[in-house]
Amino acid sequence: MYFISYSTKDNFIISKYVEKLKTRIGQNNIWFAPENIEGSEFYAKEIVKAIEKSKGVLLFLSKNSLNSPHVLRELDLAVSKGKKIYPLRIEDVLPNEDFSYFLSTIQWIDIFSENDFDKFLDDLFRIDIKIEESEFKDFVILHFEEMGYKVKINGEFLEVRKDNISFKVLPIYQEYMNVGQFKIIEAENFWKYKDLIFKKDDLEEFFKEYKFKENPTFKQKMLFAQIMKEKQKKENIVFYLYSKNPAIFYKQNFDIGLLNEDKYKEKELMPQIYLNSVYKPAWWGVGRDNLETISKERYKNITISVLKAYKKLKYKTNKQRESYNGRLAESLCEVFFRNNGYLVQKFGIENVLGNTLKLVNMHNKALENKEDLFKYMTLPDYLVMKIDDKNLLQNNFLLDVKFRHYYSKDDFYKDLENGDIKKQAQKYSNFWGNIYLFIIVDFGDEVEVFFDKVDNIKNKKIKTLDECEFKNEEVEKLKKYVKAIWESV
Repeated sequence: MYFISYSTKDNFIISKYVEKLKTRIGQNNIWFAPENIEGSEFYAKEIVKAIEKSKGVLLFLSKNSLNSPHVLRELDLAVSKGKKIYPLRIEDVLPNEDFSYFLSTIQWIDIFSENDFDKFLDDLFRIDIKIEESEFKDFVILHFEEMGYKVKINGEFLEVRKDNISFKVLPIYQEYMNVGQFKIIEAENFWKYKDLIFKKDDLEEFFKEYKFKENPTFKQKMLFAQIMKEKQKKENIVFYLYSKNPAIFYKQNFDIGLLNEDKYKEKELMPQIYLNSVYKPAWWGVGRDNLETISKERYKNITISVLKAYKKLKYKTNKQRESYNGRLAESLCEVFFRNNGYLVQKFGIENVLGNTLKLVNMHNKALENKEDLFKYMTLPDYLVMKIDDKNLLQNNFLLDVKFRHYYSKDDFYKDLENGDIKKQAQKYSNFWGNIYLFIIVDFGDEVEVFFDKVDNIKNKKIKTLDECEFKNEEVEKLKKYVKAIWESV
């Protein structure tokens, strides 16, 4: 999510830029006051929460904003939270002394026109992902699922469907790409799938005039595609083109086949992903062309969903990373409790709180019964104790640490209601007494830390770390580390 910092006196022009931003990454990924403050919610509190959750702050600089104490406070807060600042000049002004204190080492960007802002967005949201051919089809499936489609594999095609929209998708993988290949790929696929795309009568009419059918030359395929693109289509197919190493734009003397060829600059690095619908034949650059304007429902949130699908793919295909995340979460948890004045030790067979006899009994039974063996293996990660100045035990509990990845908070709370999190809580509650779960959750665009007793979690309740009684400075420190590690993935 990106936070918009501006003077309300500039609302007319800022609103235009915000609308452009929404088409790129979706309304839910922008925080624009007062649009995002509902009813009687406390204004300042919501500002603070929004900046804390944001990936960065788009600071619109003008004469009005440089004289706004509200904008200055937002900038101060964003810098203190370690947020990336993007100073965008909408007027030819220089930062005053107060703003210079924060912006002296940051290069501002001039956006005196909408084209300037478009260029800034191109740079800000340039997609840079590396996918191997073996995992490419999985990625395309995930991408369309992120856009709300149900996907079915049918040979080399993907059949995608949502509501009353349905079409076929053909994934096309390119290790390297140059501008000359756009027309080639289009012509090759229009020819290869001609019987699927075009009506029989139109094909017969073409071949009656042009005397070739078998083994045509490349020029003949180009001619076929050029003429038949104007014909009525029998079925909609979308060619989904990905290049691991994207093309560099060089202006040619002939039509390249891009949707907005005139917007590219000489030697500019082009997008990695393109779509080409046989209904509207042209290559549309994802992250560059506004596909939602072309077909809002069909390609809703297409750019941000690329990044979500990519992240999802990497979690799905890299099991070692899951193990690494779990170990890293345990280390952060251990340090956090030590910094809050607790004694923390790995929990095992020789624990010191009277569970030894229970463990011995479980061990003996495990030799006789597989179910008891499972109980014996259900050991939490840590024993946590609080000792006072007189070396007396004040508090103690068992603690298990989890790292989880969800693609929305709704998914997490569904899991809490009747999924893995609830099962984990139930398991520990059955075998142990005073035990808590410490869960670091990656939601894709933000990371949150939860901590609560398993009995509460069983009842579908769970607190965030902010709601618990720990040292504020240690909570903030942990959140800072957590965001730095997982939000950069």
